[in-house]
Amino acid sequence: MNTIKYLQFEKGHQTLFLRTLKNASFSTWNKFAEFFNVNRSMVFLYLSEKSKLPYKSYLRLLRKSNIDPKPFCFRIISSNDYGVAEIPTTYTDDLAWFVGILLGDGHIDDYNYQVTIAFHSVLESSYLKKVKALIERLFKKGVSENTSKRSKASYLRLNSKIVVDFLATECGIPTGKRIRTSNNRIPEVILNNPSLLRSCICGIFDSEGGLHSRHHKAARICIYNKCPVLLESVQSALLKLGYHVQLKVNCVKLGRTSEIIRFFEEIKPQNNYKLIKYNEWRKSGRVPSTAEVERYLIGEHKVEASYGSVSVVEN
Repeated sequence: MNTIKYLQFEKGHQTLFLRTLKNASFSTWNKFAEFFNVNRSMVFLYLSEKSKLPYKSYLRLLRKSNIDPKPFCFRIISSNDYGVAEIPTTYTDDLAWFVGILLGDGHIDDYNYQVTIAFHSVLESSYLKKVKALIERLFKKGVSENTSKRSKASYLRLNSKIVVDFLATECGIPTGKRIRTSNNRIPEVILNNPSLLRSCICGIFDSEGGLHSRHHKAARICIYNKCPVLLESVQSALLKLGYHVQLKVNCVKLGRTSEIIRFFEEIKPQNNYKLIKYNEWRKSGRVPSTAEVERYLIGEHKVEASYGSVSVVEN
């Protein structure tokens, strides 16, 4: 049975429990997050009780601290509230897009069997909906959605052992922290199929890419990441697709105007705020700043956005 257990605390008790654990065994919240094998922002989602604490992590934390859990009121619940997941039988453009998204902004926890994807809560609110529909379409299972009150961050989470095993084993995506992982790269099965490769690059760009001003009316595409292996993989992929690219320490750059236009027409990015930047550049020759796009998206500026010839898939 593909079941994962969580703790359902009474209101306020999860926060108190975690603070008690931290004070007993960890000097900082960063140390707590490192032991927990999650990002610091995830710890604050647990603290705010926006996310339930996995039962396996609860047991591990108890062994670390030896505190008495009896004063904290909770019950154990199952993840099957969101249904039982299925895994794809073949590689499709949807799966390749999802792999790209994971390589960019995703995290796979093989201890708690959880897949997490992070988003900017303002800039990427519509994109989050597309990714949520994509995950449910691929794996036939509902996902949870949370937004942090402490930062402009939203998260989608899929809890499933068979999905985590599939992504790690069949797709070859590393679990845990991937910055220094040698196999943190585009899978060969995707790299050798042009259609799948375009979809995967779409996911990576949606997550890690951007369009920036260069000089005068020129622009450039940059795909950022802290993992050198992944950047080299992205460079190889774009070269294979016929683009002229530069590999830098922290990004891959594409600067020819004709190839930027071709990229948006061929790769078809799906992250709306990046499409807004692109279309404004095509109309006026100027790339708006991310802050300008954010103000537009929260309604401070009334700017008409046109997607032109770019195909935007609404799921």
